[in-house]
Amino acid sequence: MGTCSVFASGRYIPLADIHLWFPLFAPVFCSYHLAEVIHARVEMIAWPSWCSYLLNSFLADVRDKFEKEGSEISLQKQLLSDLLKLSDYSIQNVYDGINIIGSRLQRKKVLLIIDDVADVEQLQRLVGRRDWFGPGSRILITTRDRQLLVAHEVDEEHILDLDVLNNDEALQLFSMKAFKSHQPTGEYVELSKRVLEYAGGLPLALKVLGSFLIGRAADLWRSALQRLKKDPSNKIMSILQISFEGLQDSEKKIFLDVACFFKWRDRDYVAKLLEGCSFSPVIEIEVLIEKSLLTVDGRIILHMHDLLQELGQLIVTRQSPEEPWKRSRIWREEEVRHVLTNNTGSEVVEGMIIDYRFFPENEVYLSASAKAFSLMTNLRLLKIGNVQLPEGLEYLSNKLRLLDWHRYPLKSLPSNLQLDKTVEFKMCYSRIEELWKGIKPLNMLKVMELSHSENLIKTPDFTEVPNLEVLDLEGCKSLTTLPGKIFMKSLKTLVLSGCLKLRNFPHVTGSMGCLRELLLDETDIKEMPLSIEHLSGLVQLTLKGCKNLESANYYKQFKMSKNSRAL
Repeated sequence: MGTCSVFASGRYIPLADIHLWFPLFAPVFCSYHLAEVIHARVEMIAWPSWCSYLLNSFLADVRDKFEKEGSEISLQKQLLSDLLKLSDYSIQNVYDGINIIGSRLQRKKVLLIIDDVADVEQLQRLVGRRDWFGPGSRILITTRDRQLLVAHEVDEEHILDLDVLNNDEALQLFSMKAFKSHQPTGEYVELSKRVLEYAGGLPLALKVLGSFLIGRAADLWRSALQRLKKDPSNKIMSILQISFEGLQDSEKKIFLDVACFFKWRDRDYVAKLLEGCSFSPVIEIEVLIEKSLLTVDGRIILHMHDLLQELGQLIVTRQSPEEPWKRSRIWREEEVRHVLTNNTGSEVVEGMIIDYRFFPENEVYLSASAKAFSLMTNLRLLKIGNVQLPEGLEYLSNKLRLLDWHRYPLKSLPSNLQLDKTVEFKMCYSRIEELWKGIKPLNMLKVMELSHSENLIKTPDFTEVPNLEVLDLEGCKSLTTLPGKIFMKSLKTLVLSGCLKLRNFPHVTGSMGCLRELLLDETDIKEMPLSIEHLSGLVQLTLKGCKNLESANYYKQFKMSKNSRAL
């Protein structure tokens, strides 16, 4: 490939000349939380107008995304999709991605921005060598760690220390948010200058404050600026706090839920879960996005800037700095341990969510008493795992919307537990034998997962569970029967694979056109009832390892829909 000239531009790159100043591999070293500065500069100049001659891709928030399982492959796919305009890449592992990137782009002139890199391995898997890309390509890397650029064999003269936005750039970005134009007018000119003094050229502060002030009278601007004067030691947090306090109560709660629990979760998943909490999450999430407090990655995944997440968690911590059991949300491992082992929970606690890996199966760290949850009467979100209960369990909140207890250790649930508000019920790998007897009206329940609960003998009657969409009983080896009749009009996925003793599929009493997936691998089913013709929307049916199934008789009974496939 051709030789690239190298230019060290110093700390500031003029917007108009940005495409001229960056050579191939022009990493940008950003101190503190300034990785988004380069993004803001690119955002403010008309991206298509100056790089239309290039294939381009912007890989945002690489550091956070690499922490999620499988996300490095998704970043490789995004890069290839953006640069080659093709989406059908069968990348099985990161090394497939490396080989495809290194071979398919060698003759392509590209513009690639890789934002917030935290480890040299991330660069090796996305932009391993210069000869992966064609002559004239421009690759911009933002990072907070200069040393990783050295480790990636980037010459010192290619590394630029990027400062915050200058006054002109800051005013332009702020005006776009506050006025939907490039410049303020009238009395807002001087007010805008005062705002810029507080924001210090940091894009996040400019965006959040601009989104907060848009459409507000000048007097309210002055009031906001007066408040900023009261805490000059931490200007950025003061700015973000003002925007938070301008939210409605329900919007504040959703902001705090995302900050503590749901960053990088699917937007629709979070909306469904919080809808059961008497919120209107679809509208309220949209409001938070409009106010620059949330973003949506790829239109599906909820994201939040690190500083905003820090603010949200700080707000919760301030509710009771020394006593975590008096806070509305608990997410730190040591605090969950303290609350459960010391029975110090309180009615203030609304959510307790922690990753299962903190309490691994083979090395149990946590044993709780029967009264561990007795005082948490307002608990609505619970996700824990591998917590032992040697004395049993007396109580769980009747306000739970999420109940996710990995390896629940008991044979049954507390007898006084009401699940009528529960949206998602998960007890995978549990020791449950029977959930409850009789019929329970569970109008809000959408997901029930009990996979690999090997002691489960029978399932409850689902007659009064009209909105259930997912029922996963995979690997429930002791399950011998299901209810004799089934009619679940909202069910989309039914997983019975690995239920080795299950011999009969229930009689379908009405149309179940929503069911798309029916997985029956490794079951002892001998024949399917004629009533499965009611499964008119079935797309996938799996029957691998069903040795006793009379397949010829089955195919006579079942009229597959034109979109379905049997495996």
